[in-house]
Amino acid sequence: MKRLALMTAICLLFTGSAMAATTADIIFVVDESGSMSTEHAWIPGMAASLETALSTVSVTGNRYALVGFGSSNHGGALQHAFSHTLDSDSTPEWGTASDLSSPTPALVAQGGWEDGWEALHFTMDNYSFRPGAAAQIILITDEARYNSDATYTYDNTLAKITGTTLNAVVNTYMYDGSSNRALGVDSKVPANAYIADGSGDYTTVTGGYASLTGDTYYSTDIKPDYIDMAWATGGAAWDLNMLRNSDSTNLWADSFTKAFVAIKVGEIQDDPGYEPPVPGAVLLGLIGLGYAGRKLRRFV
Repeated sequence: MKRLALMTAICLLFTGSAMAATTADIIFVVDESGSMSTEHAWIPGMAASLETALSTVSVTGNRYALVGFGSSNHGGALQHAFSHTLDSDSTPEWGTASDLSSPTPALVAQGGWEDGWEALHFTMDNYSFRPGAAAQIILITDEARYNSDATYTYDNTLAKITGTTLNAVVNTYMYDGSSNRALGVDSKVPANAYIADGSGDYTTVTGGYASLTGDTYYSTDIKPDYIDMAWATGGAAWDLNMLRNSDSTNLWADSFTKAFVAIKVGEIQDDPGYEPPVPGAVLLGLIGLGYAGRKLRRFV
């Protein structure tokens, strides 16, 4: 019986909890370069809608955080990632959805050098997700990463965010299987595409993909930099042009927000909860303990 319990514990270290998370830690990692004002203005209202939607499915006690990158005001000469204060308590980096409307300092659209990979490393090094909470990262940027620093690679950045679900809101066109512009595309195979219906809502169809044909200037870099990484974590990718290029006729922004909130709620509901990485020495010790127990049983 003890051996079974030990092996079960070891298995959980690899597979995570079998139960869905009932609370979430959500971090916005946001480009603060000069072209991002539309996305900055979108975050507070969307987060409020997300919080309301989560409460209706009994995901409560949620925490929100905000990391900026690319601003000439926060990161010095290289404009590195920067942690915004949301609360005045013992964990000021975490707050509620409503705190996102007035971070300290405020989000700015003033800068140019931006590296989302560096910002993801910064996020994982400076924020601690609660064990068992749905660990969610929402990366928002309109350009590919600007950095020739080989310290950050696709592989080590993906490994760094292991255990989280990444959504990428980026400047790349997306489509469904019939070549209709999509709001976003998920990681399933075949992928689902979310299509604006013209009335502020959305429909879901299969065959989604992200363009690599240069429809936007940075498409060929953004997909391998950010979209593929989001899909690798089980998260969705989104075309921020659909958020920007909305008017009273097509209502793309309304459709974008509705789809984003609904898909994000589904991802959180499916999240088994964050399991902190197990140091190699601890893991080897647990496995060794199981082996020693088996050896001991041979002599008693």
